[in-house]
Amino acid sequence: MFRKRKATTQLRSDVSQKESKLDPDSICTSLLYSVDSLLEYDAMMIILEQLYRDWNELKKGCLYRFFRTQQLPTPFQTPWQARRLYRDYIERDWKTLEDARANNNQALRLAARRGQVEILEYLHDVWGLRAEDARAQNNFALREAALQGHVDVLEHLHDVWGLTSEDARAKNNEALRRAAGFGHLNVLEHLHDVWELTSEDARANNNDALRQAAGSGHVNVLEYLHDVWELTPEDARTYDNQAWQMAQFQGHEEVLDYLQDVWGIHAEDVR
Repeated sequence: MFRKRKATTQLRSDVSQKESKLDPDSICTSLLYSVDSLLEYDAMMIILEQLYRDWNELKKGCLYRFFRTQQLPTPFQTPWQARRLYRDYIERDWKTLEDARANNNQALRLAARRGQVEILEYLHDVWGLRAEDARAQNNFALREAALQGHVDVLEHLHDVWGLTSEDARAKNNEALRRAAGFGHLNVLEHLHDVWELTSEDARANNNDALRQAAGSGHVNVLEYLHDVWELTPEDARTYDNQAWQMAQFQGHEEVLDYLQDVWGIHAEDVR
């Protein structure tokens, strides 16, 4: 609270001096490190508007840092907050559909990464972004949503934006492989049941999903790969039993027990 008040007082002092010598980067840093609600953000933006003549350029810089650093604890906690932020701030600069697609659909990609379904709905329903936008940077939105475990985003991209199983297979099934490595079983279930990925997808990149899951200690993922995607002991032995070696190196005894009891791999099999 003290830091916030100090930053606000400093900015108001600069306003009263008519001509400020502070550079935009310093102002943006003060802004983003001192605001923790949309109402305070609104007030600080008004102060900044008084400080600088080139308001549009400054505002774009602040908004960029605002999204990148996520200094607000819950900037998109509710649909109302999400829509207000876009309507009141971004739309002042967004005049066309191309503005909404700026930086290779950065707004869409960041919303997917952060699990902000309300923002995705807004971009789709109000600005008219479509499947080709969601596919930017080799389906970055889908891949990052899977990595972060955002099943609701994956559902939205599938049901509303119309992405397909081919999109889910982007970059050699990276969505599946990284979800397995981070233990997101709910994502794997969703990719299997809704996106209809198969055992061949689970074997992508030399059984990378299995090896990552073993190395990270995710026995539940290994169970799913075995029971549902029907991976076999041969898959577990990829790269000279690397799954076992990775689990052993990380000290995941429960994984080693599972590989031995279910997959039939034993210490003597590993050279």
